[in-house]
Amino acid sequence: MQKTPDQIISEVEAKRVEFVWLEFVDMSGRPKQVTVHSSMLGEVLEEGIGFDGSSVPSYAKIERSDFILLPDLRTFKVLPWKHKGKTVAKMFCGVCYPDGTPHPCDPRFVLDRETTAARRRGYDFIVGSEFEFYLFKKDGDKLELFDDGRYFDYPPHDKGERLRIDLALALMELGFIVEKIHHEVNPGQNEVDFRFADALTTADNIVTCRQVLEAVAEEWGLKVDYGPKPVPNGMGNGLHCHLSLSDPETGENLFYDPKGEYHMSETAKRFMAGILDHAPALTALAASTPQSYRRLVPGFEAPVYICWGGPNRSVMIRVPGFELRRGRGVRLEFRVPDPLCNPYLLFTGLLAAGLDGIERGLDPGPPAMENVYRMSEEERKRRGIKTLPSTLDEALDALESDDVIRKALGEEMCDAYVRMKRDETLKFG
Repeated sequence: MQKTPDQIISEVEAKRVEFVWLEFVDMSGRPKQVTVHSSMLGEVLEEGIGFDGSSVPSYAKIERSDFILLPDLRTFKVLPWKHKGKTVAKMFCGVCYPDGTPHPCDPRFVLDRETTAARRRGYDFIVGSEFEFYLFKKDGDKLELFDDGRYFDYPPHDKGERLRIDLALALMELGFIVEKIHHEVNPGQNEVDFRFADALTTADNIVTCRQVLEAVAEEWGLKVDYGPKPVPNGMGNGLHCHLSLSDPETGENLFYDPKGEYHMSETAKRFMAGILDHAPALTALAASTPQSYRRLVPGFEAPVYICWGGPNRSVMIRVPGFELRRGRGVRLEFRVPDPLCNPYLLFTGLLAAGLDGIERGLDPGPPAMENVYRMSEEERKRRGIKTLPSTLDEALDALESDDVIRKALGEEMCDAYVRMKRDETLKFG
């Protein structure tokens, strides 16, 4: 629920907030911030605050570089830790030109625009996420895995339990609903899952989770790595996204049909078919770094093939089996993303692809019931199962040629994103 400026100022006074972080995100999804003293907050809430956009690559045009940050009042949060005894709060902001016009390369604006348009069509886009990360001990310049635990392990093999609880408590103080925390498959690997919300809120939560995780790990004297493949022969880090549409008026899950396959409605099937159809372009947003493609290889529970199934972890989109008993929680789990992606751009692309599938009445075809990795190439070809892009350059080629995803992102954003990612492939590919 959005607070008024007066309510925010009253909360700042009551909780003795000394400083406020004003945050925005660049095209890669990294947060940027400027800190203002609480005495400045009234002016900032009314008028915003100026900054030099030429120094931020996403917005850099030296001939037109004066921008303002306009706070999003829905996002005001008091941080659960103090700095030298002082309380700090934070707010996400929109990047605008001096006249208040949103900047077309502001990722939050791009997603907000797409979700607002979808809401006018009768759809709220709901997203949940599973955030995986590694913890390492520091030994001088060397890093060692924090523990020898495995999936759902317990102490002493799992040494990350108390840190995960610290992380969960900090996130809960920020308003998150943390549903599950546990040790993941690989030694040193962990996962935190927070409850689904509208797409913009979930994107904000992912960015905040990365910040809080880094702060908690630093307090423990550890190194956190949520990159796609921190351990060459280990499991990669995923950011599995659980997707559904709901009715804006009633909150009803539009993906649920008790008589449908896996309890899926026709709306769910068509939405999924749209994602399958646009999967190559979406990969440029979901696997957004050159190292992302070290994770997308067979044998490590990361998707390689464009197909769907029920409780099958070898497919790109799965319908989680544990939801079938309740039915109404039915959703689609998109397994391509890793935690380095820009969630705002990813969710924009997923929503546009899914709605395109609904509009065109696409059919996802039959589910893959068996392990797709073990199929022969001939069998996959016979069943029409295609392969995801194997490099970022291939994915960017697909993005450039996909009119639906380009339109959702906006031409200026899409062109700038492709340029930035092409540069990354030259430097790090």
